[in-house]
Amino acid sequence: MIPQSTGHQGVIKSGLLTCCGKRDNTLKYLDCTDVIEYLLGGTASPAKRPMHILRIRRVWVEKAKCASHTLCVPDAPGLISMDQEHDVAVVQDALIHTDTELKLLLEASWVCPMDAFYIETDDGSTFNAWRDLTIRRAIKEGRYTWAPKA
Repeated sequence: MIPQSTGHQGVIKSGLLTCCGKRDNTLKYLDCTDVIEYLLGGTASPAKRPMHILRIRRVWVEKAKCASHTLCVPDAPGLISMDQEHDVAVVQDALIHTDTELKLLLEASWVCPMDAFYIETDDGSTFNAWRDLTIRRAIKEGRYTWAPKA
């Protein structure tokens, strides 16, 4: 239950509900992301639990959303390329699954103006890598890793 006295309020920016920037130091894990999720009825996002490590099975570019801006390509050299036939970015299939590769892919997702990057977690859930606030928080805090291969 979110206390009424937190002072947190979601802010509408560019049509998205975002954080107001305040932090409640009396409640260790409470921030605007938690408040927004509570107000919207909660979330099934695996990163919501405090100190939970996000285990990522795969990262991909949703072809229907990609507009070929190519801003992501320089941020993840050798990991993302342009599919000339469909004129969209694609994540290479031959990933070695190192932490460095994952970090580069996630950082590349942040420059995509179309929010076309998605991740799949070890439980099979899929999330937009940038728009999902709890996923973004886990990435920002470095609480992510590749899911163990089955």
